[in-house]
Amino acid sequence: MSEQLHSIHTRLSDDHAPALLIDQFLGHVQRVQTGASGVVPQAQLLEIGPLPGHASLQTYAARGQAALDALVVLKLNGGLGTSMGLDRAKSLLPVRDKLRFIDLIARQILSLRARYGATLPLLLMNSASTVQDTTEALAHYPELQTGQGELPIGFLQHREIGRAS
Repeated sequence: MSEQLHSIHTRLSDDHAPALLIDQFLGHVQRVQTGASGVVPQAQLLEIGPLPGHASLQTYAARGQAALDALVVLKLNGGLGTSMGLDRAKSLLPVRDKLRFIDLIARQILSLRARYGATLPLLLMNSASTVQDTTEALAHYPELQTGQGELPIGFLQHREIGRAS
């Protein structure tokens, strides 16, 4: 194992990353080091064909509503906006009228809960870099806890749900 791969392995191990994650990540690093791009050539992509129209999907509305209490809304919230010059979670970016993406997410969940009478827990997959800012932002929405049951609102990526905020 090269010094660079050993360093990556040590850092991930010290952070208690699962062995599967470490092995997969090191494999990806090795492929990039040997010139792989990870890009799928357009010639290998297949067309998906015609999609059903909205009207034909109405027959599923009742079944969908009946299944809402078994649904969890999972959103990826682990990205810092470093490529955009940010040092915080991208979900904290203002969108309109001083509302941020995280505000829109919280309000959408609360609206759906009220509209359908469903618990609809929200589960945000955070990184170590986004968890604190996100937790502070969601403190403005204490009513989100009502539909969570025993689930936390967030968890750290690559970790068991019980080990995060």
